[in-house]
Amino acid sequence: MDKISFEDLAKRMEGEDTTCGWDVLVSYDEDKIAQLLQRNPIQCLQNALQFNGESWSDDDDAMRNYIFNLQPQDSTLLLAKQGGQVTILAGLTGTYQRAQPATSPVKQFPSDHRLKLSVDLYNIEGTVEEQDGNSVFSPASSTAVSGTNYVTPVGAAVNTARGVCLCFKDADPAIEKVTLTARLDPSVEVALQDGLRKYFAATDFKHFLAGIANDTRSDDAIVLKPESFCFSVVPRDEHRGKPGTLHLWVNVKGGCNNARQQSGQTTLAFHPDGTAASAIPQGCSASVIFSHDAMANLFFKPNFSKAFDDIKVTSTKGKAGMTLTGGMKSVEVSIGRFTSNAGSNFSWYDGVYFTGNSPRTDITVQSGPVAGRKDAVHVQYTSDPQYVTWGSTNTANSMLVSGPKGNGNLTFAWGSRGTWSTEDSRNTNLLQLQFKHDAEWHITAKSKEGRTILLPCWETTANTDFVPQQYEKDIPAPQVDLKMKALDYFLTTNLLFPGRQMFRAHPVTGTDGDVKGLAIPRDFILTGDIVMD
Repeated sequence: MDKISFEDLAKRMEGEDTTCGWDVLVSYDEDKIAQLLQRNPIQCLQNALQFNGESWSDDDDAMRNYIFNLQPQDSTLLLAKQGGQVTILAGLTGTYQRAQPATSPVKQFPSDHRLKLSVDLYNIEGTVEEQDGNSVFSPASSTAVSGTNYVTPVGAAVNTARGVCLCFKDADPAIEKVTLTARLDPSVEVALQDGLRKYFAATDFKHFLAGIANDTRSDDAIVLKPESFCFSVVPRDEHRGKPGTLHLWVNVKGGCNNARQQSGQTTLAFHPDGTAASAIPQGCSASVIFSHDAMANLFFKPNFSKAFDDIKVTSTKGKAGMTLTGGMKSVEVSIGRFTSNAGSNFSWYDGVYFTGNSPRTDITVQSGPVAGRKDAVHVQYTSDPQYVTWGSTNTANSMLVSGPKGNGNLTFAWGSRGTWSTEDSRNTNLLQLQFKHDAEWHITAKSKEGRTILLPCWETTANTDFVPQQYEKDIPAPQVDLKMKALDYFLTTNLLFPGRQMFRAHPVTGTDGDVKGLAIPRDFILTGDIVMD
């Protein structure tokens, strides 16, 4: 399937729920998986294959038995058109001979032929254990297997995992000619296929490809712990040479849709605007999409609960980004009524009191690519207008003279702006958000005529509609705790050749925001690459 630019993909996702009701969609590029396979070879294709195979010979009018001793080389993985299978291509070197008579000549297997092996992809339960510093997936000894588009739960026990595995038990071998002049005795070819089929059926070998785990992680972050899992495949476009895609659909603990995801067969595809698209943009080999609702309920609400009461999600489908509101906790502004009686001069200023709990604070998560944005998330509180009066009198010469006076509405505003990041030396699978607060309240005023007045002007003008600067003195900025725990999504991505953090997110603070990084068209899409070590 054709990849499109990051910017165009974000536009197609704008305002849409794209994860088919799942909390997380992880997508891997077939070409990169195939490259990693070279670094983590399929064990049953690493060793020499020694087996016998039979075929009917018209010349002998009987079955012929052949002995094969072959070594697969340079295995390549392709996602097959049959969504539940992969195709493995491998060169073959070695020898073969007829079993009878024993003196039959040993012949070299021709180099212009290769093995084409169709292998089933299955979703298998297992565990993840540490071996030699790496996490290793071990299939359970007795467990049901399921294919693509089949929803399965992830066990609650620590280290329980679900793996997408290549299962060789029912492997279907074929021999392909590499050149037009390639020749192989048909009886040898049939015997080779017969022997390979029996060989793999006897070994029942499974090779782990990708998956997710339920593991113990640090309390320093909000950890996405998988609870149910499904995988699907977008097959390779052979005619156009376009790589396929492996999708891992994950529901996590506390997620929004677990109750609706029952075990069993389903149909899943990435159709952001109603038509099929690659979930991986150009220039990237992987992506993670977090659903709008999962991010709202698992990341923003828990993080903002320290600072706000009654947090509500106000964004709706059809609109980009995310919006929330909440009542600001433990914030009050109290300016007592002030009077001054200095000799013959008397002045007064009405008091002001309000709390941050009302009106509600607006939280806006900006939609487009976020790279370089210091206001990717904007928290804004604006008070209700506070009506005040003020004035002065003078009793000089035994006469009461009215001095400057006035009235107006004061509005107090405070904000904070958040910046996303993915860079962390301890864990490359963290999504972080850090805020920078306004240092003080921003106070605006409107006179009774409705004009807007800047505070520094109030005391320098004789216009009695203006309000004095007394109201901006000694008002501390609100103390709002917006220290955010990072989102740790490692468990949804770590089992691509386990334990090596193979998904590495692209930086979201650089200048490549239109090309890769993080965007929030409604769901959150984070691009990355499958790293080779």
